[in-house]
This record gives sequence, C-alpha cells and structure tokens, in this order.
Amino acid sequence: MRRDGGTRFSGTSGYYGGDAAFGVAVDEAEKLYVGGYTVIASGTVWTYVERHDAVGVTEWHQEYGNPDSGTWCWPGRIALADGSLYSVGRTRPISNDWQVAVRKFDQGGTPGWMTTWGISGSAEQGNDVAVSGNDIFVTGTQGSALLLLKLHDDGGSVSFAGSTVYTGTGTTAGYGIVATNGWVYTVGSTDIGGQTEALLLAYDTNLNLQWDYVWGGTGMTAPTTSPLTAARSMSPVTWAIRLSSTPTTSTRTATA
Repeated sequence: MRRDGGTRFSGTSGYYGGDAAFGVAVDEAEKLYVGGYTVIASGTVWTYVERHDAVGVTEWHQEYGNPDSGTWCWPGRIALADGSLYSVGRTRPISNDWQVAVRKFDQGGTPGWMTTWGISGSAEQGNDVAVSGNDIFVTGTQGSALLLLKLHDDGGSVSFAGSTVYTGTGTTAGYGIVATNGWVYTVGSTDIGGQTEALLLAYDTNLNLQWDYVWGGTGMTAPTTSPLTAARSMSPVTWAIRLSSTPTTSTRTATA
C-alpha cells in the first residue's frame, strides 16, 4: 500500500510445497523485508527471509534450517534495526526439545550469528522479536507459560542477558512484542476458567514486570496503576490501546 492508501504492487511468492509469511518490515529506502517459513519437503520446514524493492521485485532470498531434525522453525517473524535484520522462531537441535531460534542478517542478506536457547526437558518457541539498541527481546512460550527472553547483540556474536516467564491460571502465550522508551510490551493470550482472554504485559528492560492487563468478551480487569488508557469499538469488537505519559488508575467492565 502507498501512504495515500493506493496499491503500489501486489503479488505472491512461493518456493516449495507450502509457504507462509508472518513478518514484515520496511527500511528508509522503502525496501520491504518478509519473513516466514517454507515446506521444502514432507516433514521438513525451514525459515526464510527475503527482501523486495519498492515495486515488489525480489532482491534476495535466504533460507535456513536444521537438516538433522527436519523442522527448523516457524513462524519466522522479523525485526529491522540499525542495518540488521533479526528472524525468530523455534528449532529442535537435540532430542525432542524445542528451543527458541534467533538469526541475524545484514540488510544485504548476508547471514550473521545464529543462536538457540532452551531448557532441557522443556519446550520453548519464539513468536516475535523486538530490538532496542543492542538488546534483543523475544516473546513466545515456555511450556504453558509466556516466555520473555533478552539477548545482547555483540556485533559478530550474541550473548544471553536474561529470561522470565509469566504464568497464568491456564495456558499463556506471547505473540507480539514492542521495545520502546525503556519499556518492553508483549501481547498474547491466557486461559482463565476455560476461556481464552487477551493479555498485555509491560516490563522494564531488565525484565521486571510492571503491570499486566487482561480483557475479554465477558469482562476485563485493568492494572491498579499503569500508563494505559483504553477505548473500545464495538463493531467489530476491537481495542485501541494508547499509552499515556502519566500513570492512571482505572477499572472497566467490558460487555459482549
């Protein structure tokens, strides 16, 4: 889409038996970066990243995977920062333990470092990635809990900087993440009493939880103190979230 709402280009791309795109980013030159996964053979799924020019022509395409396990990772969401592209998903490098996988590329498509992270006997998955300076934040799952992972990009290598989990009353997962102005926000879902509810969490950059916010069709609870105001549009049911500079105290009841 153009800034005026018109269509600049449209199209599809595919490489093997099945392909899906989950992440997109645009640089200052209006180059378009896409991340996802591709099924290169039965039971073999690899992640890809690629770049398109301003009219949709593919300039480069990279795939990466683990030949020993068949499946490397999905969903392949991406973040673009300071000339580097980061792709996140999951891998199974040893035994049957799924782990978070993160890979770095430069904007020309040259692969940089790659890392995996997980705990033996547990199942981890990276669903989205955000970058703030040299810090990389990944949200996803660890077992039935929401995982927040922090890595540090040292240039030619990467180091582990911490992790935390958010455990709800049922299955909880993180699907999206933003890091900005000293805050790390992750959105996802949590099961409460057999019903899946939307979830918003706010952390500082040291992975300390500042507040949590849960809402759904039968009701929602707001944090006691948070820099958050919310408004609801009923048709269709959507939420517009606006961050305010001054913490507010609010309690709201949602209707179906």
